[in-house]
Amino acid sequence: MLKKLLIVSVFFCFFVLTVPAHSAGPIMQPGEWESTMIMDMPGMPDIAKVPIKVRQCLTDKDIIPQKQEKGCNITKQKQDGNTVTWEMKCDDGTTGDGKVTYAGSKFDGIVNMNINNKGQQMKTKMKMSGKRIGDCKK
Repeated sequence: MLKKLLIVSVFFCFFVLTVPAHSAGPIMQPGEWESTMIMDMPGMPDIAKVPIKVRQCLTDKDIIPQKQEKGCNITKQKQDGNTVTWEMKCDDGTTGDGKVTYAGSKFDGIVNMNINNKGQQMKTKMKMSGKRIGDCKK
């Protein structure tokens, strides 16, 4: 279950990073980006809330996610200025929503998930932040 949670969470991180890198999207500079995610679940001890860092090269061509979690789809997406919001649904009943606000070379956001694991529901909240760390490596 935690493996699925991590996979879906990383999928969302890549989704929110790649969608806005479009010329009509929020102000976001192409380049190498580092994002940090911190997961919070009810009953999770603070010591287990270890930040996960992901690096990704983003260009103007990164309009949609390159990889999606099998069985999960974005059902709604909205852009308002530099803020992107979305909702998603998976075939197993897992749902989620998120919001990210960009400011040129940084972003902040949150992803809420309701994960369905064999009929058991688990709610999670993931805080995200990111920053451009330079040009993409070739």
